[in-house]
Amino acid sequence: MDRGVYREAIRPIRLDGGAAVKALAFLVDERHVQYAGKLEIAEQVRLVRSGVGEAGPNHEYVLQTAHHLEQLGIRDRYLTELVEALRGTDLPIEESA
Repeated sequence: MDRGVYREAIRPIRLDGGAAVKALAFLVDERHVQYAGKLEIAEQVRLVRSGVGEAGPNHEYVLQTAHHLEQLGIRDRYLTELVEALRGTDLPIEESA
């Protein structure tokens, strides 16, 4: 599934209890041909709405990712903005996502 857009890296993180550990992270390669960079929200919505990957429609992936992060107490303002914009479209989107 990986097209070389991401690279693996070990990064230090701090757990809720305060312990410092090493974690596997996937970092985007900004030089990769598929890296889109900073796009206006309307363009992000257009691309997500039209995209389909090996695991299904991109909008489902975006919504599920946002939902799971929210369950973990993680909020990403850019992802939230994209989800809100997607919900403002004619996509069949469940509100729980």
